[in-house]
Amino acid sequence: MMTGPYPAGAADLLHYLTGGTGDALLDATLRLRLLRTLLAAGAGGSLALSGALLQGLFRNPLIDSGLLGINSGAGFGAALMILLGGAAALVQISALAGALAALGICFLISSWFRDRSGLILILAGVVVSSLFSSLLTLIKFTADPWDRLPQIIFWLMGSFSNATPGRVLPVWILGLTSLGLLMLLSRPLDLLAQGEEEALSVGVPVRAVSAAAAVIASVAAAAVVSSCGVISWAGLLVPHLARMFVGNRARLLFPVSFLTGMNLLLAADIAARLIPGELPVSILTSFIGIPFYIYLLSRVRGRRRLNLG
Repeated sequence: MMTGPYPAGAADLLHYLTGGTGDALLDATLRLRLLRTLLAAGAGGSLALSGALLQGLFRNPLIDSGLLGINSGAGFGAALMILLGGAAALVQISALAGALAALGICFLISSWFRDRSGLILILAGVVVSSLFSSLLTLIKFTADPWDRLPQIIFWLMGSFSNATPGRVLPVWILGLTSLGLLMLLSRPLDLLAQGEEEALSVGVPVRAVSAAAAVIASVAAAAVVSSCGVISWAGLLVPHLARMFVGNRARLLFPVSFLTGMNLLLAADIAARLIPGELPVSILTSFIGIPFYIYLLSRVRGRRRLNLG
């Protein structure tokens, strides 16, 4: 909260947090930074949680919400509502609807081919992601270039600079709710990660658990996209960092992923504020995520089946 172009020291911060009033500009700056800090932390935790869940659910270390079309669907839904001039709450609801629609189409395609390996679902995600990306491009083409288009483009870049209570609360409420639900499902998810046959043999309702987990992952990711745009790579990178500390057990992996994601995006946001002109935070996460993704590809090269081993 002391980082940024406007100077604020520890004494100023303590005075503000204890309810003191002083310089109006300084108070407004610290209030914005408080909201921004909360938004960055909540977004990082939710994206990491979504990524950890999807990687375990599909036993694939190279998957996150973007690969299943969740981010593109949420982006399309939010951009559509921005184009229509909807309020912030409607933008968030529309983003959530777009994410769930994208996931639903993926599951329909997978069930049509009666796929049990998860490969068709991932390929369907690539197709659905391309579809919603094309629809998003259509929206940008039809948007007013002096009003709506700049809003959509800036929003899609991913930023915490426009943090408000209305953006912060949904991210934290849905993020913590998702974490709580996943803690309840941690044992069935651990069994499911060992294989469907093993899970079925001990009485795990595989389809119900898989569907519930996929919806939870979508909601957590869509809450972030609807509040601060598309933040890339965090959902892919953070779960691997968390596994370095606690392994693959869901009961430990989910909360540690949440906390690690909070710290990563907080660090990225601080770095973004220190750069003159303030780069969108998604650009910084991409600089970190792309080489890490290449590293993961090198690890799974030559394997007949991707896994978390």
